[in-house]
Amino acid sequence: MSNKVWLFSILICCFCCISCKTEQEQAVPVSTLPAEQDTLEMEPDFSYAVVQQKPHIFVDQTGYRGKDKKAAFFYGKELTEVFEIREKDTDLVVYSGVLNKAKDQNGKTLYTGIFTEFSQEGEYYIHHEQVGDSYEFCINDQLYDETYKDLESRLLKEKYTDVSDQAYLLANYMFIHEIEPDKWINESYIRAKLQELMNSQDVKTGAFYKEILKEPVAATVSKPVVQGVVTGENGQEGTISLSTTAQMAGVFAQYVYLYRDTEDTVFTNQCLLAAQKAYRYVEKYRDNTDTDAWYFAAAQLYRTTRQYKYRNAIAEYDTLPVESRSSTEQGYTILADFVYLSTPYGTDYNRCASLLDAYMDKAQYISVNSSRENFYVLEEIASMSDREILEDMFILGVVNHVLSGQEYAGVQKNYIHYLSGVNMELKDQLNEKVLVRNGTNRMDTANAVKMLVVYGNLCEEENREKTETAE
Repeated sequence: MSNKVWLFSILICCFCCISCKTEQEQAVPVSTLPAEQDTLEMEPDFSYAVVQQKPHIFVDQTGYRGKDKKAAFFYGKELTEVFEIREKDTDLVVYSGVLNKAKDQNGKTLYTGIFTEFSQEGEYYIHHEQVGDSYEFCINDQLYDETYKDLESRLLKEKYTDVSDQAYLLANYMFIHEIEPDKWINESYIRAKLQELMNSQDVKTGAFYKEILKEPVAATVSKPVVQGVVTGENGQEGTISLSTTAQMAGVFAQYVYLYRDTEDTVFTNQCLLAAQKAYRYVEKYRDNTDTDAWYFAAAQLYRTTRQYKYRNAIAEYDTLPVESRSSTEQGYTILADFVYLSTPYGTDYNRCASLLDAYMDKAQYISVNSSRENFYVLEEIASMSDREILEDMFILGVVNHVLSGQEYAGVQKNYIHYLSGVNMELKDQLNEKVLVRNGTNRMDTANAVKMLVVYGNLCEEENREKTETAE
């Protein structure tokens, strides 16, 4: 009997061991990586964290206009040719398309899926049986108009503390009005901000302080401060800035040129006096002033006053080395060039032809080389700075306005698609990085202003299409 009990005890222990082993095996997490990414390493990885996988479908996470060319990109090995567009809320298939091989890369293939003919407004995502789902996106015929209005509202509501930030917005905001006269802009905002910025001009010297001041600073020092902190009679401090002074000279002159024929002659005369006084200060210390800000001021004042001293300053600018012609953080060279091109008198024909040819060549280079590369953008775009990318988009827009060349508007949109998710990082870089200052949640004013001009140009295209359809 004791032998039977002993055997029965051994049998129970065996069953318990088998059961424990089975439970341990079931507790091991199953890899979520594709087989091609799973590895057999010599040292085991005991991390149980699930690696978040990115979709292998590239789409503009903001969206597309219904009438535009629309393309998604797919990355994988020997993908089946069919992809589907599904409604965001219902998961219903609303469109099926076919993939085309674009380029072999790193042992995989980049495919394109064109869905231009699908133009129904709504919110969607793309599905492919082998690589899964894309991020969501919308189709909206008013996409750029709505984006422009949203960005404009954010910029106009921003509480600026530096004169240069406010000046850059005003310069470009008025430039939008110049190239698109039918575009409504908030003229009362422009006038109110210029009135406020007059407080930041030193009454005695004409120099501008870096800070936006609520009341003028009356300096008590007997010797003028070229650049640096000045303390006023009431203890208020301001930092004189040559770059800011040049920028404001240009902005005030720009306002006078655009609004001198209005009934508000008293204010436009005040603006002209402020611009000329600021420029005289910059002239004294030209070698210490940011070159592109000085050029911008000279171009605006020449167009407004026709005085040859400003024309001579532009000629002097042309003698400077190319690498020294743009030194402000925001960049005023392109604006200044187009101000000169729009001057209706007394311009140098050869200079105008050279400028226009250079911008047309640049736009053509971008257009031709972008059509040959992945995602329809320049091959080197991943190594370009935000400023370089936005300046390319700016140039495309203005040249497109001058020539009414639809190909340039199309390339502009491809750049937006790239920044908005059609990139190898699959990130909405435009809203997460370009329009936001590094390490903060604050708006990057210079980048946001450039994008406002870009969207303004695309809105003009939308309005032109509406007019042509109505006719």
